[in-house]
Amino acid sequence: MHQNVQKSLSKTLLSFIIKSQIQRVGSLASTNGIMASRRLSRALTTLTVFLGGLYLGNLQHQLTSRQEAPVTALGGPALPLSFSGASVPHYESAQSREIVKSPALWETQLADAQQETKRLRSQIKEMEKQVRRSRYQSSTFEQPLVDSNPRAVPNPHWVCRQLSTAVNATNAIPSASFLWNTRLKSIHAASQLKVNDPRYYFSDFTAQLLAIVAPRLSRSSGHDADGVTVQYLLDRIQARYEYLHAQGPIAEPVKIVVLGGSVLVGRNCRKLCKDLGLQLRMPQRECTWAHRLGVFLNVLVPDIFRVTKIAMGGTNTAVGTTIWKYDLLPPEARQPDVVINAYSTNDMHILTALEASSGNQTLRDRVFVMLQDFAREVLVPPPLACTNAPPPPLFLHVDDYLGNEQRAILATTELRQSVDVLAAYYIFPTVSYADVIRDLVYGDTAESWFSPEGWYVKGMSGMQREIHPGMGMHIVMVWVIAFNLLHVATTHCSREISSRQNLQLDYDRSLLARDVPLQNGPYTNVRGKPNRLPESLPPPLTSNTTLETISIDWKQQSTTQQGQQECTLRDSRCIFSWVSGLSLQQNNRTWILEYFNERTVGESGWNLDDHNDKIGFVPSALGDSVVLEWKNVTQPVLGATFFTMRSYGDTWQDSRIVVIANLRRNRETSWQHLANSTLIGFHNKNTSEMYTEPVFFDIHVEHGDDLRIQYTLMQGKTFKMMGLAVCS
Repeated sequence: MHQNVQKSLSKTLLSFIIKSQIQRVGSLASTNGIMASRRLSRALTTLTVFLGGLYLGNLQHQLTSRQEAPVTALGGPALPLSFSGASVPHYESAQSREIVKSPALWETQLADAQQETKRLRSQIKEMEKQVRRSRYQSSTFEQPLVDSNPRAVPNPHWVCRQLSTAVNATNAIPSASFLWNTRLKSIHAASQLKVNDPRYYFSDFTAQLLAIVAPRLSRSSGHDADGVTVQYLLDRIQARYEYLHAQGPIAEPVKIVVLGGSVLVGRNCRKLCKDLGLQLRMPQRECTWAHRLGVFLNVLVPDIFRVTKIAMGGTNTAVGTTIWKYDLLPPEARQPDVVINAYSTNDMHILTALEASSGNQTLRDRVFVMLQDFAREVLVPPPLACTNAPPPPLFLHVDDYLGNEQRAILATTELRQSVDVLAAYYIFPTVSYADVIRDLVYGDTAESWFSPEGWYVKGMSGMQREIHPGMGMHIVMVWVIAFNLLHVATTHCSREISSRQNLQLDYDRSLLARDVPLQNGPYTNVRGKPNRLPESLPPPLTSNTTLETISIDWKQQSTTQQGQQECTLRDSRCIFSWVSGLSLQQNNRTWILEYFNERTVGESGWNLDDHNDKIGFVPSALGDSVVLEWKNVTQPVLGATFFTMRSYGDTWQDSRIVVIANLRRNRETSWQHLANSTLIGFHNKNTSEMYTEPVFFDIHVEHGDDLRIQYTLMQGKTFKMMGLAVCS
């Protein structure tokens, strides 16, 4: 009798719990949002655990009751009666005797239970995916995730929620320093180059660096980021995460592009391996901090970010501006989400100083002009009417300069002064590796963990000229960049949601309006309220930019630029682009030759040369000519940009080429003149440098036209062409 009562109660209880859980699952499945997905997961897990527990518990009870229960005088085990606390005889059935006699049946039932649990878990995962897919179908990414108590969180974005739950706080957003310093063990582990250093020989060195640097990382952050850009970046991170975990719409990795000179190339980074006698396969390109950053991020947050390095020795921000302006990034790095300018050491290099001197500029003026040109190219906003166009990428300027091109300490700060002014004017964050360890270096200029070891050479008196730091700097730079990306996120999450609509400056759109509604009294509309910002970058900052005219100039510039911008995005601005050193592919001799041969008309006396690791085309003799032709171009073309080397000495004296461009329309037989320009290959500096030389066409090449470009050595013994971009 008692067994029937137990079964009846168990069925009733089981029916109630299953119905309640199914109702809860159904209501959650109809709700969009990450929190709904989490609650759904917990509900389904609870249901599965309960069912599995009942099934397994019942089976275990049957087994143990027949193995361990005392045997009565009648030969059957005694079971406790739950209701009275007394024991009553239980007479063994034929099935019970079969279980006792056959242990193999126990194993079969246990395996069945495990299989059923596995099946239920699989169903849970599939239901989770369906709920997440429904979020894409209802376009919830376009709307902010709203908390049940909207006053509780300034920015309820999914990424912000992940940061808040990282410290088991409901709504509080921890600082970047807190998150960093509570995860030092994971950071140390993620800093290992497992492919290059599988036994982690540099573990102790890395740990000591981290112990010194971790308390100082907050020194590296300067200036704020644009909220609209950061909000979009968080959306990209969320979309990528959702794609990886729910197989939703394709979302590419968040693209980080780093541009720099010889420091970013990694010169001197491998020296420590040689000094310690370690036989490690660590190519220079994999020792550098840009490669390490990609490894580091993909250990901590797998497959969310993709880091691409664009590094060429002897180049500065001016070259970076040309690379960006003409869209010369590798295909996988185009339209990046984060752009890092790491040219600071080369911007303060003697080459830039000589370039400034030749143009009757001070080094500070030259650096200011280069950085402003770069910022204005990267930070161009889309027209407000282009609702689907992404905002400009997050732009970080990195100051890693601790070289001794200038021996006066004050002179070494000229770049920093220019960057601070521009960052405040254009709104972009600055990152300073130098500020993190500056006092350590100044306190002991003979140290070599953070600064160039070559400052002091054994057997030579005094400080020697050197700008390339060792491996310690490249390890620390990873942490500096990662910390600042985290700092940008936590700072943004601690404030109100940013969107392009927030630019209206309307009070009722603000977070404060929820708690402090306007009374709309006689003193509400005080005159002098600022208007919405113009839809463009502010005017260029020069000595002629004044308070009297800046508002007028900004509005006028905004009106002009908005009329010229398009909402559509092309894959590339260029129909042809190659620049020496931009990537491994663009340094591959076979790829370069095939790329040019596809467009070359006739024979050419120009050969590929990689003297001093600077690959480029050089002529064999005076008069050697190259003719490149593009038939039926697929987009308008405004001109071509040549990347040329200028050098010194008798070989380069008076070196120059002549460039001629021609156009043919409607398959006509005659060619029409477009441009004629002379490019020189020598200068009065004892250096070999890359220059950018634009050649603008008198007439625009239109879709369907044919284009021909010819360049010929007209004077001197040699010339070196290191890149060509033919672009809109």
